[in-house]
Amino acid sequence: MPEQLTESDAEKLIIDLLSKADEPLTTREIEKTVQGQGKQCPDSAVRFLTKMRYKGMIKGELSMDHKGWIWWIENEG
Repeated sequence: MPEQLTESDAEKLIIDLLSKADEPLTTREIEKTVQGQGKQCPDSAVRFLTKMRYKGMIKGELSMDHKGWIWWIENEG
């Protein structure tokens, strides 16, 4: 059974994951990576990522090329 992350821990994990990515990641890629670490977001992946986007923590948009949402962090500087 995957470890249920707190909202704060899930946010930190996703921000760390996106900050290390060379390009935007799909919802599926993020979900697979989190689950591969034996962890689980407190909500469905797309819902949790959308909440983070509304908070201004990450960027996201619907991608026709990827047939779903892609997510990234704006690099500062």
